[in-house]
Amino acid sequence: MISGKTTPNGTGIILQGDFYDLDFLYSTVHTCVDLHQKGKEEPSPFAQILLNFAYELRKTKYGAREIVVFRTALNSATHDYFACPFVWTDMFAFLICLEPYKYNKRLSMLQKAHMNLLKCVVIQTLSEFDPVSAKRITEAFYLPLSANSKYSFLAFQELHLDFLRLGNGVVRTRKLSDLLLTRYLETTPHFKEFVKTTNHLAKEKGCAISALGFEEFPDIEW
Repeated sequence: MISGKTTPNGTGIILQGDFYDLDFLYSTVHTCVDLHQKGKEEPSPFAQILLNFAYELRKTKYGAREIVVFRTALNSATHDYFACPFVWTDMFAFLICLEPYKYNKRLSMLQKAHMNLLKCVVIQTLSEFDPVSAKRITEAFYLPLSANSKYSFLAFQELHLDFLRLGNGVVRTRKLSDLLLTRYLETTPHFKEFVKTTNHLAKEKGCAISALGFEEFPDIEW
């Protein structure tokens, strides 16, 4: 079963599971991407976010990230679990993308169960580190959050950088819900200002929104 624990500095979650758990989650994420794309040649910003998640899941399930060995108490048998850290803003962006597909009739009950389990694991893991932030995030999911605009992948990158600049610990996670609302709740003044600034930058550079992005990302202090 998929489980999680907070990284040492509270930067994110270490997601872990056996090969079959991670492989099924990987397959489910790709199903959501396929349903969203519907034959489009170029991946949308929404799809780019989920494909980032799928890439890490694929690497993780083959042991390319971290391997955790568990020993059972009953017969001392060992089992390999595969783990990978994710920055909090990234993980919640993945959950925001997956949320609408929990009600999609083309997904099986088992796929939906895995998505629900993932959300529960992530929020429970955050709750063990910072219960106030977990409560705020839970409440935020009742709002019409969306990562389905042409600005979403740029917002995904920007939030990643903004969160890492805030320092370590609970002081930073307390700002998680506010950060997510500025980029994934389209009715907020912050989101509207983000759209205005992004459009101006694209016009200034003479390029499409999809061509904008960040070239360098700092090393993560997990």
